[in-house]
Amino acid sequence: MTAHFKSCFLLSATNLLSDSAELAHAIASALGSWHELVDAYVKKYAGSSDGLVASAHTVIATMSELDLLGYGYSDKPDPTAPGREKNDIYNFYTWARQINEFIETEMEGEDKRAFLMCNSVGGVAGLQAALDKRENILGLCLINISMRGLHVTKQPAFAKPIIEAFQTFLRTSPIGPKFFANVARKETVSNILKEAYHDSGAVTDELVDVILKPGMTEGASKVFLDFISYSGGPLPEDLLPQVSQGENATPTLMLWGEKDPWEKMEDGRKLYEKYANAGFTVLKGAGHCPMDENPALVNPLMSEFIERYS
Repeated sequence: MTAHFKSCFLLSATNLLSDSAELAHAIASALGSWHELVDAYVKKYAGSSDGLVASAHTVIATMSELDLLGYGYSDKPDPTAPGREKNDIYNFYTWARQINEFIETEMEGEDKRAFLMCNSVGGVAGLQAALDKRENILGLCLINISMRGLHVTKQPAFAKPIIEAFQTFLRTSPIGPKFFANVARKETVSNILKEAYHDSGAVTDELVDVILKPGMTEGASKVFLDFISYSGGPLPEDLLPQVSQGENATPTLMLWGEKDPWEKMEDGRKLYEKYANAGFTVLKGAGHCPMDENPALVNPLMSEFIERYS
């Protein structure tokens, strides 16, 4: 039995860790945090026949998980190499190009278009990808999108020089790697996840390992320190009107965990609901990563969205 829905890319540069201080994003991995959704689609489209393995491979072939450059198990070019400027590798424009190149070069078949399912900072990358090459994107599902609270335009005037100095200090001094090493510990990651997930019982040792292991790969520390100094680039409120409004608007569904402690649902609703042309849905009792914390809430909404706009 073959899955007949369009290709769907599950992408998240920074799924699971703290947005409030932007501390731990560099050790997050997209490949683990969407496993509940992938399993659900395998069951839905493959059924329970003897052909489950073959069918499962068919589903996975059309549902790709993408770790953005620098995150998870993707390559991690050195952002401090000679000739490199701060944030000239790890930014939303780079990640948008990566997404579009992946769609254009790695997808099978003639129809080189995909749905993007994005969580947190991954949502900003998905929006930028849709703005850059609208023809590649069938629809966007933005889950608890990052509002980028440390963006330079959102910093109080008195705090800007302090924040910039602290970011530079961490990025360029020997303290930075020590700071990263303190974050990239099992106990720290577990505590951060328990803050992110409204249901702390969903934070298992297995989940912590899935998140932590990519952060132990070579180059992760430098990516982390470069990312926490990234206060520029686009904002969702800049991108959404261009992507989801007007002629040839991209279908855009927004899902938001009601109990997200970092990206407050009410703030997100005030800013973005008017741009969610496929709906803005509040997910009761869910935190920052609803697709993993409570897939029973998220999977039917994503299925309906894909089927509606395929």
